[in-house]
Amino acid sequence: MKKALVITIIFITTSISAQMYQVVHPKKINKKEFHSCKIFFKNDSIASGYGTFFQTGFYGIRFTDSIPEKEYIKNFKLISMMDFEKVEMVKNSKKTVFHSIKTKGVFKKYILLKVYESNLMTLYRNPLYTEIFGFHKKNEEKAKMLGFMFKNKTKKMPSRILRVFNDCPQIKKNYKKKIYKNNYESLIQIINDYDKCKSN
Repeated sequence: MKKALVITIIFITTSISAQMYQVVHPKKINKKEFHSCKIFFKNDSIASGYGTFFQTGFYGIRFTDSIPEKEYIKNFKLISMMDFEKVEMVKNSKKTVFHSIKTKGVFKKYILLKVYESNLMTLYRNPLYTEIFGFHKKNEEKAKMLGFMFKNKTKKMPSRILRVFNDCPQIKKNYKKKIYKNNYESLIQIINDYDKCKSN
């Protein structure tokens, strides 16, 4: 268990450190990087305009009220993820919702994409590192982040997954029987099994 904890910490810390190196402060950005968006703030206000996560490392969003005729935009502002609840962005006619989620551990918040939702839990994914997930139980304020390496999809799911579902005896039994494999599909299966466990 200790070894698994160390692996998770190294994996997430390395990924986030690399993410932080992507944060720069350009004086101008090509307008092609900006897309129509709505920012939903913590105080219930909404800002409509154009935004981009370009060179933010997903620690915030660069925002402007309008798109100028010139090729580059200079008058934009960086809005921290600590200030908003979510961002709805439309790119190539497709709407994507980025959520600012409170998390347990060193990092107080992440910008995450919702990938699955059950009755009792929402599963989020890091938009840059697709094998880092946030598990948010709906009766808890903060999500728990876990990193995985799904290269060997037939291998048993890492034991650190039990730290999220340690209040469900059936999931522990299934894990010992090696029912859960090291892949995304098993994450969904575990979440659904958790719903069943808590409904009994």
